[in-house]
Amino acid sequence: ATLGNPVVELLLRNRSMQLFSAANAIWEYSFAGLKTFIVLYVTKGLGRSYYLADVFIAIVAVAYVIGAPIAGRLAERYGMVRVMEVAAAVYGVFLCFAVIPRTVTPMLILLPVGAIAGSILMTLPQALAFTLAPDDAQGSAAGLVEFSRGIGVVLGPLLVGAAVSAFSSSLDATHGYAVMWPMIGVPMLGSLVLLRLLHRRIGAI
Repeated sequence: ATLGNPVVELLLRNRSMQLFSAANAIWEYSFAGLKTFIVLYVTKGLGRSYYLADVFIAIVAVAYVIGAPIAGRLAERYGMVRVMEVAAAVYGVFLCFAVIPRTVTPMLILLPVGAIAGSILMTLPQALAFTLAPDDAQGSAAGLVEFSRGIGVVLGPLLVGAAVSAFSSSLDATHGYAVMWPMIGVPMLGSLVLLRLLHRRIGAI
């Protein structure tokens, strides 16, 4: 019996797409939380200028331009899931480490590495979804990518913002903004479990 909505059918009946959708929601959650609070972390958390925040954003933008074409080449050589596992691990470790520095120098040194890893990770999800989906469900796979993305985009700013408010006293050196890093980094590392399950299920693709 059909469930009526092909996107829902694909999600409920395809284990690989379930694992992908959960991981994609986590990735988008982390990116949405970072994009929403990075400027506030620099300006209000570290007490630095908006100019420095713009420098951070410029470094990330350049890293993304570099990382996107690299992602395709690496995926063709080593397989999409394997490349995404490495990228998620590097990016997640960077995000978790970022809670430690109280000056901008370590962040400026490590930011390009983390940003390139993030760029590689976020370039590949749609291609992975189309690869995982049955041949007659490409459109549903695209819908599922957007659905899981929407969940992450909504939850990222909401949960990270709540954590900043909750830790504003205990992390008073940064007015609570340092908590954004583990809030987005730990789930990113958690997505490795989903990628590993997916890798075991489908092999090297």
